[in-house]
Amino acid sequence: MIFPNLALWSNSKENAVRHAMDQIDRSLEDRQHRLSTGISVAPDFGTVHGCLLVVRGRGRFLRLQQAIGVSQPIPETVQRTCIHLTQNEKPDAGELRLTLRDLSEIQSATVGLLKAAAGKYVDRILAVGVIDPGIWSQDFDGSRLYQGMCDASSLAEACGVNVIDAFPARDIVCGGLGGPLAALPAWMLFADRDTRLASTTRHLIVDTSAHSGVDKTDGKHKQTLDHFELPPSDGLDVELPRIHFEQSGPDRWQPRAKTNDDEWLIAGEAEFCQTVETKIQQTLGQRVTRLSNLVGEPVDFDAMIAATLGLFHVDQLPANVLALTQADSQRILGTLTPGSPSNWRNLIRSMAQYHPAPMRLKDAV
Repeated sequence: MIFPNLALWSNSKENAVRHAMDQIDRSLEDRQHRLSTGISVAPDFGTVHGCLLVVRGRGRFLRLQQAIGVSQPIPETVQRTCIHLTQNEKPDAGELRLTLRDLSEIQSATVGLLKAAAGKYVDRILAVGVIDPGIWSQDFDGSRLYQGMCDASSLAEACGVNVIDAFPARDIVCGGLGGPLAALPAWMLFADRDTRLASTTRHLIVDTSAHSGVDKTDGKHKQTLDHFELPPSDGLDVELPRIHFEQSGPDRWQPRAKTNDDEWLIAGEAEFCQTVETKIQQTLGQRVTRLSNLVGEPVDFDAMIAATLGLFHVDQLPANVLALTQADSQRILGTLTPGSPSNWRNLIRSMAQYHPAPMRLKDAV
């Protein structure tokens, strides 16, 4: 079991949500638990996904307790404009500003659903992390440029929650590629980190077909997947274990497991995920667990990553894995925009009360 305390989740979506509320209610009576939210904009700009996380611990000792997912459709007119802007290397500034304002309204509605799910603990939401496709281009020297598609000021004003966005930007400035940034959050959420005996290597397969563009031959999305190999750890390591990452298509990818105790998790509902699942079962004879089945309801993987990256920013934990992003140094990612005065005070108080572990000198400079 990868998620702790999730064995009681029901298969019925309605009952699962109600039971999740009860679990959250019991968990948050303990003030050591924290609430964080994350929203992600689908690569095709068709949907805004949201996730409410209940976590325990801080920094490197973060542990996931519960997760609830919501979603909101994006109107077709806004969707077409967003796609046009991302395909244009030099988008019109006025059109971009108006479009991001319209997009922030849908994002705010999504945060509203997450706040409703938090119930009487809504004041415990520290921040909302935002992941979006962004506008990617190249500078004259070939270096990557990133422009986020989140109007953080409008979103923070509309929902009253502190907003943390533009995660790839800082990594790019440090010489990185701006991704993949999901490696460390995935390790925190899904790796075997038993404080007494951590021995199971966990493999996370993420469907990234919608992120990989369109194949010019048939006009369909290219079938791609991300494979994160998450090593076990007791959480007391001076350095984080090496996270292996590879990206490929389902036809070329071959499962590599070191022992029979490895566990496999697939995040994605695309049809070709079944091909990957079958390949793992036939090659290794191991069972594969779908993320939606594990949690008990659909929860978007990118929204979970956004919420976790937001917590990393609050806990002052560098989130870019240098071996994967090729950055020159580790940095705290994201840009923080204050929400309502009370929400901002709660966040400042939370950050002031926490003293992160000291870093090695070569990582700190």
